[in-house]
Amino acid sequence: MLIASGREEEMVRLIVEEMKKKTGFEGMNMESVRLILKKQNQALEEKNVVHPGHRQ
Repeated sequence: MLIASGREEEMVRLIVEEMKKKTGFEGMNMESVRLILKKQNQALEEKNVVHPGHRQ
């Protein structure tokens, strides 16, 4: 489980509340949102890496 600061935890809680209002997301929980955000951040970090031999 990721450890979130108070501000991050509040943001995740708000996202969960809004997602639960949407059809098909009634089972959404804080840990699910944290994992989704973690994967998104990792993908963004990997995208910004310049690999040897590749030009931008």
